[in-house]
Amino acid sequence: MDDLFVFLVLICDVVLILLFFLLLKDQTKNKAIYVIPIYCIVNLIVAGVAELRFLSGVKVLFSLFTLFEFILFSAFIYLEIRSQVFKKIIVGAGVFFALFLLIYNKTITERSIDSIPIGIEAILILIFCFYYLYEQLNRVQTTFIHKKYTFWIVFGMMLYLAGSVFIYIFANQVDKKTLDSFWFLTNVFYIIKNILFAVGLFTYLKQSKTNKDQNPQSAELRPYLN
Repeated sequence: MDDLFVFLVLICDVVLILLFFLLLKDQTKNKAIYVIPIYCIVNLIVAGVAELRFLSGVKVLFSLFTLFEFILFSAFIYLEIRSQVFKKIIVGAGVFFALFLLIYNKTITERSIDSIPIGIEAILILIFCFYYLYEQLNRVQTTFIHKKYTFWIVFGMMLYLAGSVFIYIFANQVDKKTLDSFWFLTNVFYIIKNILFAVGLFTYLKQSKTNKDQNPQSAELRPYLN
């Protein structure tokens, strides 16, 4: 069963990468949307290296992936919010988290999973996500929030982190049998995240086409602007 969910996770990553490059190859002016393929590609690389269990430093690799995941999710929200004050908070939190992760890896050597760093990452990203939703709900706009691709990306982050964080936190405190019986849930929430990311990609594509249809003259004049 666990192998099945791991396989589905990898398939979801591959599908998202293909969707991005097939559907959005001409619609990728927004930097934030690149979070999806970059995240999937790195996750595939980490998963591949993790299978080579004879390699040393796998735990360090997982710690680096935790930091990478935090930076990538934070960067997406950073690019999509307007508050300059909260942007500074995100940067400050990123510096704090990187320093904490460095100290943690230097001091805590006997561990199976980085439970504490993952817990802190989840709490910080969830705070950033809630602020994004708060800012969106308080912004005067004509478009419903669920019609924005950013909503689906942020929603996917929230479900993934909120759903799997408790399993990661208690991973070092329970026996292996108990952990194995619940571990598949982390893959379930990862798959749900990728499904919501896919919805975000299709929503982004729809938004791009709508904007292009609403500004046909700009599309016609573009070749002559050179």
